[in-house]
Amino acid sequence: MILLAAQFDAPLSRNTPGPASAALQRAADTLLHEIPDAPTRIEVVYTSPGLAVGWLNRGRREGGKPLAFVQPGAEYTRIVVLDGYLTAGPSELGPRSDHAATLARMSLDDGSLNLDGSFVAAMIDLPNAPDALAQSAHVRLRTDPAGSRPIYAAYRQGEDGRLLVGPAPKCFLHDPELRGAVMPASILSMAVNSYLFDELTYWRNTQLLGPARQLDVQGGRCRLSRYWAPVFGRQSAQAVTLDEYEAVLIDSLAGHLRHFQRPSIGFSGGVDSRLMLAAARKTGREVSLVTWSYERDPKLDGDLNAASALADALGIPTGPINGSARTTHLRWPLDVEKLAEQFERVVFINDGLIGHLGAYADREPLAVEIARHFDVLLIGDQCYRGEEPVNRVEDAVTAIGITPARRVRFPLLRDFAREALPDYEACIERMIQGAEPERHTHPQDLHDRLYWQVRVPRLLTGPRALFRLYMDACSPLLSKRMIELSARLKIEDRVGKALLRQATHAIAPEVMVVPYAATHSRIRWRKLLKREGPMQRRLVELLLDTDSGLFDYVDRAAIEATAYACILAARSQARPNGGPGGGPLAGLMRRGKAWAVRRSGPTQFFLNLVTLNQWFRQFN
Repeated sequence: MILLAAQFDAPLSRNTPGPASAALQRAADTLLHEIPDAPTRIEVVYTSPGLAVGWLNRGRREGGKPLAFVQPGAEYTRIVVLDGYLTAGPSELGPRSDHAATLARMSLDDGSLNLDGSFVAAMIDLPNAPDALAQSAHVRLRTDPAGSRPIYAAYRQGEDGRLLVGPAPKCFLHDPELRGAVMPASILSMAVNSYLFDELTYWRNTQLLGPARQLDVQGGRCRLSRYWAPVFGRQSAQAVTLDEYEAVLIDSLAGHLRHFQRPSIGFSGGVDSRLMLAAARKTGREVSLVTWSYERDPKLDGDLNAASALADALGIPTGPINGSARTTHLRWPLDVEKLAEQFERVVFINDGLIGHLGAYADREPLAVEIARHFDVLLIGDQCYRGEEPVNRVEDAVTAIGITPARRVRFPLLRDFAREALPDYEACIERMIQGAEPERHTHPQDLHDRLYWQVRVPRLLTGPRALFRLYMDACSPLLSKRMIELSARLKIEDRVGKALLRQATHAIAPEVMVVPYAATHSRIRWRKLLKREGPMQRRLVELLLDTDSGLFDYVDRAAIEATAYACILAARSQARPNGGPGGGPLAGLMRRGKAWAVRRSGPTQFFLNLVTLNQWFRQFN
């Protein structure tokens, strides 16, 4: 987990305490609370008043620690820090222990820096002159082609500006001037979409660096660019064949597997995980399967039973996690009351970036259990959505879970609404323009580009980031070569993941003997939130927390009405403390406001509001 801080008007003389090293320490101190019992410490690579570079060593994954390399030169000293690993790059690419040194020998301006893998790389050229300032250094930060390892940056331009880079937004908690004011569009996005789209965070000057991002800092100026992007729908002279797809897939999976000793596949019995199982059988590596369900009584046509039936058909030993079973089935029924107690910690761990509790339901103890036996969880994330076809530009946006501004129904205070709605609409427009719509001739192609650019990074900053606290978690289907191949597919091959199904059958027809799961393990929140008990009371308390700053922006009466309508089914006798007063007319007005803001789905909207309120209390 890379940490980097720069104070542009401060000197680069080494081993001298200063503002940059202090900022690095403050950022690390906040991260230490994510896993209180972990043997965590800061590994400092370089420190000076003007620049501090290091990483957070959690002591969890010996083979997954960041790598650092310092290469002195005549005029400049090159520092490289690599979090993750490379699966492709320069011809001299060797074992992981040599990857940082390999990057250190390359020019920052080398256009052939064609890297692939799961990584964030920081490359810094420091002038050797003792009186040089931090603005004289050249800092370049790169994410991998899928943005699979979350990294965030906050910066202020100019000679007296500064930069802070870290693996989570909470790194910027101690510097309100640098991180910026609350972003109105982000509040709306979390409330109505359940996530922050594109590269938004809750703060205006802080952003996620998504897939294939490059951040250059030199002379006190910061420049953010995208060094590569797929163009969906660009047909090559030769169509993608099953043989080509199979070869690239197996090579990509093997490239990831060689970095781990005890790999496992998160196996749902669906299209993507079954494709990875088929490819894994061709690599010659023994890869275990892990399947879990949050349902107390898994459905007959669900994930757990489909995975079990397929394991039996293939003769793969099954059982609890141990040295002999190749397939592990974990029944991980959700303890609702326990989740209510842990919700404040859930929001802290994911920085309030996931609104729907189902994405994090009891996931931390599950990650701990899996990490006791495996060093990586391979997940079948794809670079495109692969569901129903998209035929309009507006649908290209809504299909990745973004509500258009004209359809937003949210009880904002009047003065804040004047700023929030235009801000939200402008962010959507910037996102679409960033996807280069002129290069995509069909709305389906634009949608799939937006899915890679917007939705995939948020999947990777959600539960995947939590798994990575305890082990590695990567997606071999998101290698650069796989993304390029997917972008070349015809629309009819992408819709419904048609080619993926064909490829699975071609690579290993035996894994198709059992039908795909018809239903997937999900938390039934609509029923759970209607169940009276401690969870209901706790979630209402969290939502209506008066210490939060949320109610500086939203209509408290409407939120109260929504809470009572969603959770307690509008039964007055079930309202805690009798509910808000005001007489029949006031009650009717509250119900009207609640109806207006619940049109997109009452349970989801309610959980998003709880997340927002807790974020304001903990982070703002």
